[in-house]
Amino acid sequence: VSAGPLTAVWGGALGSYPTTSLSCPSGVCTITTAAPSSEGYHTLTLALGGTVLSSLSVPVVPQVAAETSTVTATTLSDTLFSLAVTPSDLCGTYMGGLSPIGVVRNTSGAVVGQVTFSEVGLASEYYSSVSVSGEGVYDVTVSIGEVVLSTSAYASGCVSEVDGVTYYPSALETLAAMSVPSHIDIGSPFSVVFSLLDVAGDIITAQLSMTLEWQGVTYSSQDYVFDGSAYHLSLTAPLSLSDSGTHYVSIFLDGSATSFVSVPLDAAVELGSSWVYGCSQLTPFESDGVFGTCLPMEYSFSLLDKDSAPIEEDLPDASIDGAWSGPLAQYPSVTVSYMGDGEYVLAGISPSDAGTHTLSVSVGSLWFQSTTVTLEQLVSADECTILIPQYVLTGDTFTVDVTVRDGCGTLIPGLSPVISVLDSYSDPVDGSLYPLELADPSAGVYSHTVTAALGEGVYTVRAVQGDAVWEGTTMVAAMVVSDGDRYYSVSAIHSSVVYTNHTHRGEAYSATITLREVSGALVPVPLTVTGGYGDADTPALWTGDVSCTYTIEGVVPCSEYTPTHHIRVDGVSVLSDAVSLVSVVSAAESTLRLSDSSTSLLHSVVGDSVTITLNPSDSCGDDMGASDVDPSAVSIGVEADGLVPQTLSLGIVDGSLSCEFTPTIEGVYSVYGELEGDTFGQSTLYANTLSVSQNGVVSYISKDASTLSGVPPLVGLGDSLPLSLSLCDMAGGQVSGEGVPVSVSWTGSDTGVTITPSDSSFEVDVSVPADMSLVGSHLLSVSVADTPILHTSLSLAARAAGAAGSDPVWVGSVAVDMETKVQTCGSLHSSVSVYGTTGSAVTADVSAAVYSVWSSSDDVYEYTFSGNGACESALDSPDTAGVYTVTTYLQDSLSASEGSAVSVGSNTVSVHQAISLSNSGVDVTSAATQSEPFTLGVTVCDACQTPMPGAVVTYRVTDVATGQIVELNGLTMGEGGYSGDLSLPSGQYDLRTTVTEGSVHFAVITDLTVSDPSSVPKVLLGLGLGVLVFTVGVGLSWAIRHYRQDRPSRVKQARTLPELRKYMDRGDPIPTPAPSSKRPLRPRVRGTVSPSKSQRNIHPSLAAALTTNRSHAPVGRNKSAVPGLGVKPVSLGDLTKRGHAQGLVARPPQARASLGPVTSGAVTQLQSTPPVGHLPAFTLPAIPTNGFAPLPVQSMHAKMVPIMAPIGRAAVPSPPTHDPHRLSFSEVMPGAARRASISSRGSLSRRNSELPAFELRPSAHYSDSEPSDAEF
Repeated sequence: VSAGPLTAVWGGALGSYPTTSLSCPSGVCTITTAAPSSEGYHTLTLALGGTVLSSLSVPVVPQVAAETSTVTATTLSDTLFSLAVTPSDLCGTYMGGLSPIGVVRNTSGAVVGQVTFSEVGLASEYYSSVSVSGEGVYDVTVSIGEVVLSTSAYASGCVSEVDGVTYYPSALETLAAMSVPSHIDIGSPFSVVFSLLDVAGDIITAQLSMTLEWQGVTYSSQDYVFDGSAYHLSLTAPLSLSDSGTHYVSIFLDGSATSFVSVPLDAAVELGSSWVYGCSQLTPFESDGVFGTCLPMEYSFSLLDKDSAPIEEDLPDASIDGAWSGPLAQYPSVTVSYMGDGEYVLAGISPSDAGTHTLSVSVGSLWFQSTTVTLEQLVSADECTILIPQYVLTGDTFTVDVTVRDGCGTLIPGLSPVISVLDSYSDPVDGSLYPLELADPSAGVYSHTVTAALGEGVYTVRAVQGDAVWEGTTMVAAMVVSDGDRYYSVSAIHSSVVYTNHTHRGEAYSATITLREVSGALVPVPLTVTGGYGDADTPALWTGDVSCTYTIEGVVPCSEYTPTHHIRVDGVSVLSDAVSLVSVVSAAESTLRLSDSSTSLLHSVVGDSVTITLNPSDSCGDDMGASDVDPSAVSIGVEADGLVPQTLSLGIVDGSLSCEFTPTIEGVYSVYGELEGDTFGQSTLYANTLSVSQNGVVSYISKDASTLSGVPPLVGLGDSLPLSLSLCDMAGGQVSGEGVPVSVSWTGSDTGVTITPSDSSFEVDVSVPADMSLVGSHLLSVSVADTPILHTSLSLAARAAGAAGSDPVWVGSVAVDMETKVQTCGSLHSSVSVYGTTGSAVTADVSAAVYSVWSSSDDVYEYTFSGNGACESALDSPDTAGVYTVTTYLQDSLSASEGSAVSVGSNTVSVHQAISLSNSGVDVTSAATQSEPFTLGVTVCDACQTPMPGAVVTYRVTDVATGQIVELNGLTMGEGGYSGDLSLPSGQYDLRTTVTEGSVHFAVITDLTVSDPSSVPKVLLGLGLGVLVFTVGVGLSWAIRHYRQDRPSRVKQARTLPELRKYMDRGDPIPTPAPSSKRPLRPRVRGTVSPSKSQRNIHPSLAAALTTNRSHAPVGRNKSAVPGLGVKPVSLGDLTKRGHAQGLVARPPQARASLGPVTSGAVTQLQSTPPVGHLPAFTLPAIPTNGFAPLPVQSMHAKMVPIMAPIGRAAVPSPPTHDPHRLSFSEVMPGAARRASISSRGSLSRRNSELPAFELRPSAHYSDSEPSDAEF
């Protein structure tokens, strides 16, 4: 459809309607148009050409449009703005009668409040005013139905317009961003930099109409610089300190009379880190209002802060100045110093002219404070003088001259000063004052002559004028001396002498003289000084040091009178002293006595008291009585090594000065007297351990001085230890051995010690038992008369000879590891570990020193070295059951007794009997004659071939043709073993013999042919035996190791079942294991012949066979050997092939046969002998002969065991069928416990096993490396 001829138009009461447009894609037309501008119904007509196709009446209603509606915010003040809302429809027509709702939010989005509007019809708007908390930018939203209008409102105290742009300055934002100093320095320029910020915090970049006022001066745009964001203005601070305080910089906008912003500035003087706002008044120290010229003056002041309080910080003194000012051209300087607590002091000398002057304080050129000072001419004691002679002789007069001056040193005439003469106590000598006369008015000097008689001393002449007092001194003395440069007065009052020991008869004395002037001052030059007793005159020595003293040394006379000692200067006695002489104890003349000793040496015993007596004498050598001596003046000292020195006090006992001392430890004590720091009477006290009396002579013995020599670091068990004992006293003197009760003991033994005395020593011999329990440290003690005096340590150890050429080995301990159970004629394994004295294993070979012995035999079993301190041996067990003791020894070839040995361990071993399969067997014929009895004999022996009567032996005869048991019985023990006679009808039989002893069980199955006597002649055939010996739960590897003739010493060389099966499957002989690279253990009885014990019991006729044919050597002891037949060994594979050859049945030959020992290949070799009488007995083969080769059946019975086919005869197969007539387990082993069956794969099972299962517990004589009972 083409839209060309189609038209769509509005129609109605309006004069003008909106236009329309048509589009007709895909035959559907769309009309696009705007709604009419007036409310009501309007018609929309569709026409084709001039024909109306359709019309539609459309109702039009007004609706607020966000596009044409407005909301306007007008700023009224910094907290008030107005809102005007004009709602319109899309045509722009105002819409009244609505209820707009407004919400005001701050810039953080928080609601400030809601706004309601009032409609102002004449203005065609809705109006409201909004009051806020402060200036800023606010977001306003107005909701009219679903239409939301928004705008921003500004609360500002000032609205400015520049180039048509309205700005809303903020006083708070502007003030916060202004850069003005908080303080300004008085008299200094400063800068003000600030930006105007609007209420949104933004810098107003337009330059507004702005003026600034400072200190009453208005600054306009020509005075400041605007850089586009900030205003810059330079100002000047007030010039006087009186203007200090707070001043304001005010900003005005748009010509307003009200400041937009006012910033406070503090004007002050900056000193250091403080600002000074003022200065206090200058206050003089100690002033009555009258000030003199050229006198010291001090004024105090304080610098004040903003609150007029003193600034207590110490400000820089260099910044504060003080100065005089007035009519003079030059004034003295003034200093400023800080006194603390905010107080400063102006100090200086007042000006030299009387009158009015000004004293000021300033900082730089800025004046702070000043005061007016009026000066007068006043007497200054510091400037006045008094002139008098330095020395005056006793009785002479002297003249006093006085001048009176002011502080500037200017004479002051017309005054009336007075003087007085004062003694050393400041008292006037005559109680009156002397007025002075002006002798020379022009010079201002006043004079007076003093005529009073003055004695020796120092006198003060004092002058007084008003409040001014000044003085001078003079010395009055009877003697004045000169050194050529000046005069010195020598005073008998102030000079002194100090004596030392000048009253002690006969002792040296000294005198120290100090000469002083009348003033008390030292006479600093050497004079002629002498001194002595009576007329003796000894020159004094001038020390020349700062003390200005003299010394005199001499000896006090031994006279009995009272002499006078004089000190003379230039021959004139200046000092004297009448001396009363006394006797005092002299260290040089006095002696000490120790108890009753006549010498200075004394021997004593620890714990015995010793009396120390003082014999006092004075320096003249005269004896003094005890009462003449102060006991506290003399002390007795005792010193010894290891003790703190002791000081003993003397006392008067029985008229003598003495004290007691008891030595507490043995040692040499030094005893001495001590008098005023001097020692005397040196004596020696020897404190010994004990004393003994020999023929009335007391000898002393010291444990520290006595010696016991000859003790080595280590002593061997079994040694005889020779020692030498020397008994000495503390002084080193030897005590004769005769008659001294000496005893020696040690913790290892109560006996074995011999003591042989000699003239000067004792020979001690200690016999050390060869007892291993003594290894370790022991204490050896020497006593005299039951008093221990010496102790030493004996370190004992066993000593073993090392390898040839090596040093002996010291042994601290030995560990013996030995089996506790072994069968008769077996082999007992023993391992010995040797450890040194430090507990570590001995690495040297000491096996030659180790051996063991059975308690039942004298045979010695040696050991071989296995490394790291271990030795091993195999001991042949006894042939009789019982409990034995095996003792192990350590041979010490170096001990005192040649060849002595130390027992290092005893082990209890239980020896029991056990069946030996090699020595047990069944003796029965394989062919018999009908109705003729034949004998069944069974031999049950242990490894010693000793019969064992406690076995249970049964036999069962089964008819092969019918499978019926024809006879079942047991055999009893007789003289030759277990035997019984059988008689059977002709036929083929299985004869099964069962032997049970303890936990060992074996069975022998024999094919028995009973012939009719009328049959063909008998042919002797070789014997073929099927033998099965087994143990449930024990691997074949163990069994082979148990029975191998040449079993190596290392268990790891034993063969395992998988290894043996390789040879079984191939039918090859089993090779012999390679010999061990290590030294084997001693030969054991089991499987081999011990050269040391087994061969000795072999019959001489068998020795050759044992030596020449090793593979046929007998096993165990007392065995008979037969020569070998030279038959080639048959492998297990051969046996299996022959035993199962199709169509062949094995039959035993009519000959005696026995299975010999296992060869190195571990297979059985037959040995035959000609038949004699009944068929002889035969021995059971070893386990490897049975060859548990894997068979393709689920169970095994006796007939499956491979047998040897007769020579020259083919073997007939015997099918492996179940034997329903076999004996039950309970029949064979009554009362025994049967084990659970094993898996049927290649093993026996309970259901169809031909033979019952038995339990075998191996003997306990295997080493730890072999399987344990639990593993079996």
